This record gives sequence, C-alpha cells and structure tokens, in this order.
Amino acid sequence: MRSRALAVIVLILGPLLGAALAQRLSLEEATRLTWRLETRADGVAALRSIVAASPEDADARFELGRVLTWDARSRVEGVTMLLNVLEQQPGRADVEEALADVLSWSQPSRHVYPHV
Repeated sequence: MRSRALAVIVLILGPLLGAALAQRLSLEEATRLTWRLETRADGVAALRSIVAASPEDADARFELGRVLTWDARSRVEGVTMLLNVLEQQPGRADVEEALADVLSWSQPSRHVYPHV
C-alpha cells in the first residue's frame, strides 16, 4: 500500500518535488518506482540520486544499472554500471544474471559486449 501511495504522490507532485523527493526515498522504494512505466523516470532519478550520494553502494549501482538496461537508449550505461559492480564484487550472481539477460535480448547487445 505504501508503494502505491508513493507512486501516486510522485505522479501528482513529481515535477514539483523533483530531486527533494528522490533524496528521501530508500533504495527499495526507488527500485519499486522503476517497476511501472508511469513512475519509472522518477525511480531512475531517485536511484541516480542515491548513487550520487553513495557511489560506493554496489546495491544501488546494481539496481540503477539493471533498470538502465531496460531502455535501448541507456543500455550501454547500464551494462557498464553492471560490469563495474561485477568488477568490485566478482561472482555476484544477481549481476551475472542481469548481464546474461541483457545479452540474450538481441544480437546487437552481444556484439557491443563480446567479452562478457
């Protein structure tokens, strides 16, 4: 219920609250916002804010990287972020799985990252 209320608040007040709201969301709340197309941009903005505030937070960088791979326009940035997390934490299964998913989506994805 709380995530639905947050989504409604973001939809209605998003342009007014902008970065201030993003800074108050937890990683879990920001991630939840990315699940719906209507709130995805706000979730990405919140995740970017969290990563900017704590660049060493591998979990936040993973979530942001994973979501960025969902859009072809930000896929390169997302894969790069996931590769950086994997470099920091080798063998991390959730990152390896996310990378495998991305690379299985299309032939061009596999050509961009042949070394993965």
